[in-house]
Amino acid sequence: MNSKSELQLNNITYCVEGNSIAATKLQLRLNIYYPKEKDAAHFYFVSVKNYLLEKALDYSLSPEAIEQRREGGQAIDDKEIIVKKKEWNNGLYGLKFEISHLAT
Repeated sequence: MNSKSELQLNNITYCVEGNSIAATKLQLRLNIYYPKEKDAAHFYFVSVKNYLLEKALDYSLSPEAIEQRREGGQAIDDKEIIVKKKEWNNGLYGLKFEISHLAT
């Protein structure tokens, strides 16, 4: 094992909410526990965000456009895209990307 524990590594989690008929919310989170390696984690996170947009909404954004939407939300048809950043401490933080179905 190297000098940093496995708990310190950056990670991505994925969650799907919905019912037996359809997914109503897709959520992707990036947790930065090791800031020295954040660039590689961000690159992968942006790639996965764009893949989800394409598959869930048949919609595409460039990685630069996704990064510019770091904070806030945007509606596309009957879906909402939300990107939020939560600062913890000592340079650690989490990013959340969410696609949810707007209630009609």
